[in-house]
Amino acid sequence: MPLRSVIHVDEERCTGCARCAMTCHGGAIEVAAGKARLVDGQLCDGLGDCLDECPQGALYLDYRDVAEYDDEEVRRRLASKVKNSIPVQGQNGGPVRMPRDGVLNWPLKLDLAGDCLRLPGMFELVVAGDCVGFVDPEVQERVRDRALLVCCPKIEGRERMISSLECVLRNNDVSRIRVLRVDIPCCCRLRGIVKAAMNACGKDVPIDCDTVSV
Repeated sequence: MPLRSVIHVDEERCTGCARCAMTCHGGAIEVAAGKARLVDGQLCDGLGDCLDECPQGALYLDYRDVAEYDDEEVRRRLASKVKNSIPVQGQNGGPVRMPRDGVLNWPLKLDLAGDCLRLPGMFELVVAGDCVGFVDPEVQERVRDRALLVCCPKIEGRERMISSLECVLRNNDVSRIRVLRVDIPCCCRLRGIVKAAMNACGKDVPIDCDTVSV
Protein backbone atom coordinates (compact mmCIF):
# COMPACT_ATOMS: atom_id res chain seq x y z
CA MET A 1 0.00 0.00 0.00
CA PRO A 2 1.22 3.53 -0.74
CA LEU A 3 2.51 5.90 1.90
CA ARG A 4 0.21 8.92 1.94
CA SER A 5 -1.35 11.44 4.32
CA VAL A 6 -4.53 10.62 6.22
CA ILE A 7 -6.18 12.17 9.24
CA HIS A 8 -5.09 11.23 12.75
CA VAL A 9 -7.07 11.92 15.93
CA ASP A 10 -5.38 12.73 19.23
CA GLU A 11 -7.86 11.03 21.57
CA GLU A 12 -6.52 12.83 24.64
CA ARG A 13 -7.54 16.18 23.13
CA CYS A 14 -10.72 15.02 21.39
CA THR A 15 -13.96 15.91 23.19
CA GLY A 16 -16.28 14.16 20.74
CA CYS A 17 -17.95 17.34 19.45
CA ALA A 18 -18.33 15.70 15.98
CA ARG A 19 -17.45 18.84 14.00
CA CYS A 20 -14.81 16.90 12.08
CA ALA A 21 -17.26 14.10 11.23
CA MET A 22 -19.79 16.61 9.90
CA THR A 23 -17.12 18.30 7.78
CA CYS A 24 -15.64 15.11 6.32
CA HIS A 25 -16.99 14.71 2.76
CA GLY A 26 -15.95 11.05 2.58
CA GLY A 27 -17.47 9.83 5.81
CA ALA A 28 -14.01 8.78 6.98
CA ILE A 29 -14.55 10.03 10.55
CA GLU A 30 -17.12 8.81 13.03
CA VAL A 31 -17.64 9.48 16.73
CA ALA A 32 -17.79 6.44 18.99
CA ALA A 33 -17.60 6.26 22.79
CA GLY A 34 -17.20 10.04 22.90
CA LYS A 35 -14.16 10.16 20.61
CA ALA A 36 -13.67 10.81 16.90
CA ARG A 37 -11.92 8.05 14.98
CA LEU A 38 -10.81 7.28 11.44
CA VAL A 39 -13.12 4.59 10.09
CA ASP A 40 -11.15 3.60 7.00
CA GLY A 41 -8.09 5.18 5.43
CA GLN A 42 -9.39 4.80 1.87
CA LEU A 43 -12.30 7.11 2.73
CA CYS A 44 -9.90 9.95 3.68
CA ASP A 45 -8.69 12.09 0.78
CA GLY A 46 -5.85 13.50 2.89
CA LEU A 47 -6.67 17.13 2.06
CA GLY A 48 -7.33 18.02 5.69
CA ASP A 49 -10.58 19.96 5.24
CA CYS A 50 -11.55 18.91 8.76
CA LEU A 51 -8.43 20.23 10.50
CA ASP A 52 -9.65 23.77 11.10
CA GLU A 53 -13.02 22.51 12.38
CA CYS A 54 -11.56 21.00 15.54
CA PRO A 55 -11.69 23.51 18.43
CA GLN A 56 -9.32 21.35 20.48
CA GLY A 57 -6.57 20.96 17.88
CA ALA A 58 -6.96 17.18 18.08
CA LEU A 59 -6.58 16.53 14.35
CA TYR A 60 -3.47 16.37 12.20
CA LEU A 61 -2.31 14.69 9.02
CA ASP A 62 -0.07 11.67 9.39
CA TYR A 63 1.71 9.62 6.72
CA ARG A 64 0.73 5.96 6.76
CA ASP A 65 0.64 2.88 4.58
CA VAL A 66 -3.02 2.93 3.60
CA ALA A 67 -5.03 2.20 0.49
CA GLU A 68 -5.47 4.96 -2.07
CA TYR A 69 -8.48 7.23 -1.66
CA ASP A 70 -11.42 5.52 -3.39
CA ASP A 71 -14.19 7.87 -4.55
CA GLU A 72 -16.46 4.99 -5.59
CA GLU A 73 -16.13 3.37 -2.16
CA VAL A 74 -17.01 6.70 -0.54
CA ARG A 75 -20.18 6.93 -2.62
CA ARG A 76 -21.10 3.32 -1.87
CA ARG A 77 -20.68 3.67 1.89
CA LEU A 78 -22.46 7.00 2.15
CA ALA A 79 -25.38 5.55 0.21
CA SER A 80 -25.37 2.48 2.45
CA LYS A 81 -25.52 4.64 5.58
CA VAL A 82 -28.70 6.28 4.35
CA LYS A 83 -30.37 3.00 3.37
CA ASN A 84 -29.38 1.21 6.55
CA SER A 85 -30.56 4.04 8.77
CA ILE A 86 -34.19 3.94 7.61
CA PRO A 87 -36.30 2.58 10.47
CA VAL A 88 -39.64 0.81 10.50
CA GLN A 89 -42.71 2.29 12.10
CA GLY A 90 -42.88 1.72 15.85
CA GLN A 91 -45.16 -0.92 17.33
CA ASN A 92 -47.34 1.82 18.81
CA GLY A 93 -47.96 3.25 15.36
CA GLY A 94 -46.03 6.39 16.27
CA PRO A 95 -44.10 8.63 13.87
CA VAL A 96 -41.11 7.27 11.99
CA ARG A 97 -37.93 8.41 13.74
CA MET A 98 -34.30 7.77 12.98
CA PRO A 99 -31.18 8.07 15.08
CA ARG A 100 -28.66 10.86 14.65
CA ASP A 101 -30.25 13.50 16.87
CA GLY A 102 -33.74 13.20 15.42
CA VAL A 103 -32.77 13.82 11.78
CA LEU A 104 -34.63 11.53 9.35
CA ASN A 105 -31.49 10.35 7.57
CA TRP A 106 -27.76 10.26 8.04
CA PRO A 107 -26.74 13.73 6.73
CA LEU A 108 -25.82 13.21 3.10
CA LYS A 109 -24.08 15.29 0.45
CA LEU A 110 -26.65 16.65 -1.98
CA ASP A 111 -24.78 15.54 -5.09
CA LEU A 112 -24.75 11.93 -3.79
CA ALA A 113 -28.39 11.79 -2.73
CA GLY A 114 -30.25 11.54 -6.02
CA ASP A 115 -29.97 7.80 -6.56
CA CYS A 116 -30.07 6.61 -2.96
CA LEU A 117 -32.30 8.76 -0.76
CA ARG A 118 -35.60 6.95 -0.24
CA LEU A 119 -37.64 7.79 2.85
CA PRO A 120 -41.07 6.44 3.77
CA GLY A 121 -44.11 8.70 3.85
CA MET A 122 -44.33 12.47 3.52
CA PHE A 123 -41.52 14.45 5.08
CA GLU A 124 -39.90 17.87 5.17
CA LEU A 125 -36.46 18.34 3.65
CA VAL A 126 -33.62 20.60 4.76
CA VAL A 127 -31.03 21.66 2.19
CA ALA A 128 -28.17 23.20 4.13
CA GLY A 129 -24.79 24.73 3.42
CA ASP A 130 -21.71 22.83 4.56
CA CYS A 131 -20.70 25.78 6.74
CA VAL A 132 -23.80 25.61 8.93
CA GLY A 133 -22.84 24.79 12.52
CA PHE A 134 -24.82 21.61 13.10
CA VAL A 135 -23.51 21.26 16.67
CA ASP A 136 -25.49 24.38 17.61
CA PRO A 137 -28.61 23.29 19.57
CA GLU A 138 -30.75 25.86 17.72
CA VAL A 139 -29.64 24.47 14.36
CA GLN A 140 -30.30 20.92 15.53
CA GLU A 141 -33.83 21.94 16.41
CA ARG A 142 -34.34 23.36 12.91
CA VAL A 143 -33.42 20.04 11.28
CA ARG A 144 -35.19 17.80 13.80
CA ASP A 145 -37.65 15.33 12.24
CA ARG A 146 -36.58 16.40 8.75
CA ALA A 147 -34.38 14.83 6.10
CA LEU A 148 -31.03 16.60 5.75
CA LEU A 149 -28.93 17.19 2.64
CA VAL A 150 -25.78 19.33 2.75
CA CYS A 151 -23.76 21.00 0.02
CA CYS A 152 -21.37 23.83 -0.81
CA PRO A 153 -22.62 26.05 -3.67
CA LYS A 154 -19.16 27.60 -3.98
CA ILE A 155 -17.12 24.50 -4.80
CA GLU A 156 -19.65 21.92 -6.01
CA GLY A 157 -21.18 21.76 -9.46
CA ARG A 158 -24.48 23.63 -9.70
CA GLU A 159 -25.96 21.44 -12.44
CA ARG A 160 -25.07 18.25 -10.62
CA MET A 161 -26.69 19.48 -7.42
CA ILE A 162 -29.82 20.52 -9.31
CA SER A 163 -30.01 17.14 -11.06
CA SER A 164 -29.56 15.24 -7.79
CA LEU A 165 -32.19 17.28 -5.95
CA GLU A 166 -34.57 16.86 -8.87
CA CYS A 167 -34.18 13.09 -8.48
CA VAL A 168 -34.81 13.30 -4.72
CA LEU A 169 -38.00 15.28 -5.32
CA ARG A 170 -39.24 12.83 -7.95
CA ASN A 171 -38.61 9.76 -5.80
CA ASN A 172 -39.91 11.06 -2.47
CA ASP A 173 -42.99 12.77 -1.09
CA VAL A 174 -41.48 16.05 0.11
CA SER A 175 -44.03 18.35 1.73
CA ARG A 176 -41.79 21.36 2.39
CA ILE A 177 -38.17 22.42 1.88
CA ARG A 178 -36.22 24.47 4.36
CA VAL A 179 -33.08 26.14 3.01
CA LEU A 180 -30.57 26.59 5.81
CA ARG A 181 -27.73 28.89 4.87
CA VAL A 182 -24.92 30.89 6.43
CA ASP A 183 -24.76 34.68 6.10
CA ILE A 184 -22.04 34.61 3.43
CA PRO A 185 -22.52 35.39 -0.30
CA CYS A 186 -21.98 31.91 -1.74
CA CYS A 187 -24.69 30.39 0.46
CA CYS A 188 -27.26 32.74 -1.09
CA ARG A 189 -27.21 30.49 -4.17
CA LEU A 190 -28.93 27.65 -2.31
CA ARG A 191 -32.47 28.91 -2.84
CA GLY A 192 -31.86 29.25 -6.58
CA ILE A 193 -30.60 25.66 -6.74
CA VAL A 194 -33.73 24.42 -4.97
CA LYS A 195 -36.02 26.44 -7.25
CA ALA A 196 -34.26 25.15 -10.36
CA ALA A 197 -34.66 21.54 -9.18
CA MET A 198 -38.37 22.06 -8.54
CA ASN A 199 -38.84 23.60 -11.97
CA ALA A 200 -37.00 20.68 -13.58
CA CYS A 201 -39.25 18.05 -11.96
CA GLY A 202 -42.46 20.07 -12.20
CA LYS A 203 -43.16 20.13 -8.47
CA ASP A 204 -44.20 23.19 -6.49
CA VAL A 205 -43.06 22.62 -2.89
CA PRO A 206 -43.23 25.43 -0.29
CA ILE A 207 -39.78 26.82 0.60
CA ASP A 208 -38.60 28.43 3.82
CA CYS A 209 -35.23 30.13 4.06
CA ASP A 210 -33.35 30.45 7.35
CA THR A 211 -30.01 32.22 7.77
CA VAL A 212 -27.58 31.49 10.58
CA SER A 213 -24.50 33.48 11.56
CA VAL A 214 -21.02 32.07 11.07
